Amino acid sequence: MSQGFRIKTSPVRRAFLVARFAAVSVLAFAVVVAVGYLSGASGLYRLTPGGPATHPITLVITVWLGFAMLRVSPVRKVDGAAHLLFVLAAGLALLRLLEMIVLGHPLTAAGPLFGAGAGGSQHADQLGNTGLNTLVTGLLIAAGQLLRARVPRAAMFAASIAPVSPLVAVFGYSFGFEHFHGEMSPITAGLLLPLSLVGVMSFVRRPMLRPLFADSAFGRGARMEILAGFGFPWLLGQILAHQEVRETSNTAIQSAVMAMFAVTVVVIKTRAHAVTEMQRRSSVRALQAAAATDQLTGLANRHGAKARIDALEGMRPVGVILADLDHFKEINDIWGHAVGDRVLADVARVLRGGFGFGETVARWGGEEFLVVLPGCDLERTQAVAEQLRSRLAALPGPSGAVGEVTASFGVSERHAAEDTLEHAMHRADAALYAAKDGGRDKVMRNGCAGCSAGAGTAIAPQRLRDRGAAV
Repeated sequence: MSQGFRIKTSPVRRAFLVARFAAVSVLAFAVVVAVGYLSGASGLYRLTPGGPATHPITLVITVWLGFAMLRVSPVRKVDGAAHLLFVLAAGLALLRLLEMIVLGHPLTAAGPLFGAGAGGSQHADQLGNTGLNTLVTGLLIAAGQLLRARVPRAAMFAASIAPVSPLVAVFGYSFGFEHFHGEMSPITAGLLLPLSLVGVMSFVRRPMLRPLFADSAFGRGARMEILAGFGFPWLLGQILAHQEVRETSNTAIQSAVMAMFAVTVVVIKTRAHAVTEMQRRSSVRALQAAAATDQLTGLANRHGAKARIDALEGMRPVGVILADLDHFKEINDIWGHAVGDRVLADVARVLRGGFGFGETVARWGGEEFLVVLPGCDLERTQAVAEQLRSRLAALPGPSGAVGEVTASFGVSERHAAEDTLEHAMHRADAALYAAKDGGRDKVMRNGCAGCSAGAGTAIAPQRLRDRGAAV
C-alpha cells in the first residue's frame, strides 16, 4: 500500500500530471482566442489597444502543438498521431519563416475562417505578421519532440531553449513594458511558455533531468533552487524597471537570460551530484562485497556468511555442514603455499557446485568450509555432505593422483522452534571432530554415528611426503 502511494505521488508522476494540465489549459485558452477572432472581440486576442496581437497562424500552430503534447509521455516514443501534429506545426512555422526571411512578404493568410467573422480583410490586416520569435519557439518545441527518439541530446537542447522567447515576453509584460525589442504578444507568450515547459518535462527520464525529480531531500532542494533561479532575476528586474536603471528591452532580456542561466547551473550541479553519488554508492557496494568475500576462493567469508545466516533465523529445517580438509598442513609444507592455495580454490569450486537448495557456501576459516542448506532436513543434509565428500576424494591432488585431497564432514540440522543456527553449527562442529577422530574422510552427524561408506581413506601424511619426494 505504501509503495503504491509513493508511486502515485512521486515527483515524476506529479510533473506528468502538471504537464497534462498545462496542455489542456493551453487548448482551452486557444478556444477563447478563436472565439475572439470569430466574434470580432479584439480584446480576446489583443490585450492592449495598439499592442501586439496573436496571429491566427500562431493559434493554429499552438493548437496542433497542444493536442500533440497531450499524447506525449516521458516513458514512450511519440506516437503516429502526435508525430503528424508536430510535423504539421513545424512545417507551418518553417513556411512562415520562409515568407518572412527569404521572400520578405507573406504567402499564407489567416483564411476566411478568421477574416469574415472579424470584419473581413481589413481586420486581418490589423493582425500584422507572426513574430519571428514566435515561429522559432514553435519550431523548437516541435523539433524537441520529433528528434527525441533519434537524437535525444539535440532534442533536449531544442526543448530547453524553446522557453527563452516566451520567458522574455512574460518578464517584460510583468515589468509593465508594453513595447520592447523582441516583443511577443502576451497571449502568445501565455500559450507558448506552458507548451515549451511541457516539452522540457517530457525529458524527465533523461539522465540530465532525472535527478531533479528524485524523491529525496537533494531533489526537493534542487527544485526549490530552480524556483529561486526564476524568482530572483524576476525580482531584480522589477527593481531595475521601476527605478529606470536599464532600458526596458534590456531589462526583460537580461532578467530572462539570468533566470535561464541560473536554472542551467542548477541542472548541471544536480547532475554532477547524481553522478558523484552513483559512483560513491558503487564504491560502497564494491567495498561491502569485498569485505564479505574470500579473495582466494571467491566464496563468502565468515563475515559475509553470518549476514546470510542471520536472514535464515526464522526458517526450519535448516541443514548445516562443516567440512575441514584432511592433512592440509602437510600439503602446504610439502608442495608449498601456492599449491595449497590452488587446492583450496579447487575445493571451493566443488562445494559451490549447487544442489538447488539456495545454499550458502563460505570459507569459514583456514581450510574449514561451511555449507548451509535452507529447508533441508538432517537426512538430506547428510546425503549432500556425502556427495561433496565423494567429489573431493575424486579430485586430482598436488601430484596428480586421486585421493590426496579429502575432507571430514560434520552434519547437523536446526529443526525445533527453540533451536538456533548457532547451536546447530556447534553440533556440526562436534560431529566434524568426531569424523577427524574416527579416521578422516568421512561424514558424521551430531557427533555420533553416521559414518559414510568411504570412511578412513585419507592418505596419511607420510605417504604424502613420499609422493612429494618422488616428484
